[in-house]
Amino acid sequence: TANNTLLSTAADHTVKVWDVENSQAVSSFDAIDNLVHDIVWDVKGDQYAFSCKDKMVRLCDGRTGMEAASFQAHQGVKSVKIVYVNDSGKMFTCGASKQSSREIKVWDLKNLDKPLHTESIDTAAGAMIPLWDADTAVMYLCGKGDGVVRLYEYEDKEPYIFKLNDGFRSNTPGKGYCAVPKRGLDVMKHETMRILKVTNSAGVQPLNFMVPRKSDAFQDDINPPTASSTPAHGCHEWLEG
Repeated sequence: TANNTLLSTAADHTVKVWDVENSQAVSSFDAIDNLVHDIVWDVKGDQYAFSCKDKMVRLCDGRTGMEAASFQAHQGVKSVKIVYVNDSGKMFTCGASKQSSREIKVWDLKNLDKPLHTESIDTAAGAMIPLWDADTAVMYLCGKGDGVVRLYEYEDKEPYIFKLNDGFRSNTPGKGYCAVPKRGLDVMKHETMRILKVTNSAGVQPLNFMVPRKSDAFQDDINPPTASSTPAHGCHEWLEG
């Protein structure tokens, strides 16, 4: 991670990388005419991806802002969300088909001509909100207006994503979701994820995901070493590569 380095987008149809300490933009991409739906860094911070209302996903160099590739991920009009799958060279996009059914697609970043796999979800209307656990390679797929959180595990073999049980189900729809950092989890109770769910009338609800184990000892297979909160370098060092 690079300290004081921020990726942002706004209604001016630009995507910028900022040196927060010096209050200046270090790169900018403005060759778009539509609102941006999602922006996300890759795992190393060398590249970022963003999706637009024009249905295109663009990959750009983080330091220069130059476009490296672009492709149409989904044919539907729902917003597209993006997940870099660690350093595997794969990417998930969550969007909708031409018939408005929600779906996940798996892409090989070296060949964006067609997806490696397409996973159909349902026909609900809300935009999907994927929360990626890089340590266990599990995606927690939430949705605006949904009461369901679906779990998908990634493996580097076809079909690449595998659904884990029935996930979490509730009759209370969610407006927004975020994941608690790993240092906030109760690892001695084998908690692997805690999601904070914002609702219309029931406040913020914590959703705890725990792996059933007989032992009370620390389980290093479900809690491997995670990312530190200490940045590796500053923005200036990152810009120099």
